[in-house]
Amino acid sequence: MNVYFRRIALSVVALGLLVIAPMASAETNNTTTTMDTSSSVAESANEIKDRAVRLEKEKIELKVKPEAKEVESIKSKCKPAQLKIKTIGEKTDLNVKERSKAYTEVATKLTETVAKLKAKGVVTTTLEQEIALLNTKIALFNTDLATYKTALSDLKLHDCVTDPTGFKAVLESARTANTKLIADAADIKAYIKNTIKPTLLQIRTALEAQEKVTTNKESN
Repeated sequence: MNVYFRRIALSVVALGLLVIAPMASAETNNTTTTMDTSSSVAESANEIKDRAVRLEKEKIELKVKPEAKEVESIKSKCKPAQLKIKTIGEKTDLNVKERSKAYTEVATKLTETVAKLKAKGVVTTTLEQEIALLNTKIALFNTDLATYKTALSDLKLHDCVTDPTGFKAVLESARTANTKLIADAADIKAYIKNTIKPTLLQIRTALEAQEKVTTNKESN
């Protein structure tokens, strides 16, 4: 049984080594924005339509419209910035995928541990409830990851010179998505460390005490 606890402990430690970094910054006038995306692919007619709908929504939600000076700054700087997005995006995308994979592996190992514990007659109700909530948090992370990647793809594909206001709106959307993703990751890490790990330690301590009693009885 200790093998399963060790595997889970190693997985939890590994989560701390994976980092979701803020998107690489690019300046438009005095406003620092952040960018990153995965490699682009040819868009279908529906994808182009969906992107246009998202853009209009983001432009409406943009709180601070760029002034004339910032508009000119965006026009002059956005194209060079977009050329760097693909490389930066590939690195970040790989890192985030590894984190998502690590979350899934931890949840899977926890579920396997529950099965082993039940076979030994251990009550696992609390742990099962915690795993269910963990899976909910992981699902939110993956949903926000998809939103983040969509925003970044829009950022790369947008005609920033023709529509600098739209470009700024997409940048803000990407920044917001990135912030949410980082918050999701921090929440999952804290939940595993502060809630699930203590539960596992309690179960492990109880099992060790039980095994000690059994061993003493058998030796007498």
